[in-house]
Amino acid sequence: MKKNTLLSIAFAAVSGLSAVAQDFHYTLYHMAPLTLNPANTGAFTGDIRIVNNYRMQWFTVTTPFKTLSAGIDAPIFKKKMSGSDFFALGFVFNNDKIGTSALKTNRYDLSFAFHKDLDGQKSNYFSIGFQTGLGQQSINLASMSWDAQYTGLQYDPTLPSLEGAGGSIFWFDHSAGISFTGTGNERFKNAVGIAYHHLTRPNIGFMSDDRLYRKLNINWNAQVALGANSNAILIPNLLYSQQGPNRLINAGAGVKYMLQQRSRYTGFKDEKSITFGGAYRLKDAASAYLRFDYAGWGVGFNYDFNVSELSLASKGVGALEFM
Repeated sequence: MKKNTLLSIAFAAVSGLSAVAQDFHYTLYHMAPLTLNPANTGAFTGDIRIVNNYRMQWFTVTTPFKTLSAGIDAPIFKKKMSGSDFFALGFVFNNDKIGTSALKTNRYDLSFAFHKDLDGQKSNYFSIGFQTGLGQQSINLASMSWDAQYTGLQYDPTLPSLEGAGGSIFWFDHSAGISFTGTGNERFKNAVGIAYHHLTRPNIGFMSDDRLYRKLNINWNAQVALGANSNAILIPNLLYSQQGPNRLINAGAGVKYMLQQRSRYTGFKDEKSITFGGAYRLKDAASAYLRFDYAGWGVGFNYDFNVSELSLASKGVGALEFM
């Protein structure tokens, strides 16, 4: 009886959080560049980038919350641009499914960015990006239980819920962002970005007006070599996010260890590295992650330890996340 009571309280807490928190989030937000800031579009070394993220949360409390993202971006018109300035184009798909209610959100976003080389040395860039897309939200009420389905003695799922079957809506959404990336030398890199999402506050209500809050993201990250001849690199990161009454603060750091340096001239050897890191999300969770990179490929895994009041029911299990 005590366990069932705790689970009921936990589920109520989860339901309340999902109703208030408008957007999904990743603990490995710095590994989901197109969902973080449109100005990140094309901001990488290479010709094309493909990123896939997956998150499963609260699976020990209720039907898990699941989020999936897949994005692709690339610089464009580089050969036609004078100097080192360039444009970039990207696309990202996001799918978010919330618990028992089967509330699903699909987003299809196209992003565009311009990167200005500030010193002509490809060391300091100012970037501005825009993102526009289509959102779709649906809910399946048939998967839930309602008061009308209780006979007074027991629950009967064959009885009508009197709540309808659900519905689906579409909306358009727009975001913008800027970023600055600076490389002091080969052993130090610094980046800061500011993004503003849901500029037009789209209406996502099924039966009444329910508009998304605008969301502000401010993020910072750096790469600092630990010693003149060290193969270890410190990677601190910080995210501040504000959406309506909801605030998220995530601070963390990782240590990247170079297992093998890339051959600078011959190209016979590819870069190989492993990164260990962790983070703390204020009043919510602590996390630990592991990432392995080889040549142009990378894979990451993160585990969240729940430290909020929900930990009583979740037993500290927060989320699993893959990149």
